[in-house]
Amino acid sequence: MKYAKRMFMVAGAMTLAGILGVAMAPKAAHGIVAAMVQVVNTAASPVIAQDTARQAAQIVTLSGEVDADSFSRVFLFNQLSPQGGTTGPSYVVPSGQNLVITSIEFAPSAGSGSLKMVLLNGFNIEDYEQWNIPAGSVTNLQYPTGLVIGSGASPIIVPNSGSTTAAFNVYLHGYLTAN
Repeated sequence: MKYAKRMFMVAGAMTLAGILGVAMAPKAAHGIVAAMVQVVNTAASPVIAQDTARQAAQIVTLSGEVDADSFSRVFLFNQLSPQGGTTGPSYVVPSGQNLVITSIEFAPSAGSGSLKMVLLNGFNIEDYEQWNIPAGSVTNLQYPTGLVIGSGASPIIVPNSGSTTAAFNVYLHGYLTAN
């Protein structure tokens, strides 16, 4: 009986010491504990600590040109590098990711009138969107919820009908997100 009473007193004293130790521990100890549970946020495995569209590694800007002098041409997009030039061959959405387009800008470079254009998946020719764009001014289309282009797809733009003199620089702005 005395032994059990003594064990309870020792256990109670140790518990009280532990509580006091945690309450009075220096900030360095809290930092060590925080480092042990730190979450690593990478582009390949993002932790939703900020909006995906705001992570620099995920932002994508594509550039293409549309010249309506031939309605049978297909126009490809290239990714703009952070330095401003285009990179590599035509853009293909990376494996395991989706491209979410949040805005499209049509900047006229020649001609007059208007041009009907179609945004397609270059591999299976499925329509994403179609527009009739005037050649007299810059047109900026916003997609707050985004147009989603799936993994492995290559966006292309095709003039469908309208002015044969109109030409545009087209910019797709968006971000990559995991499938």
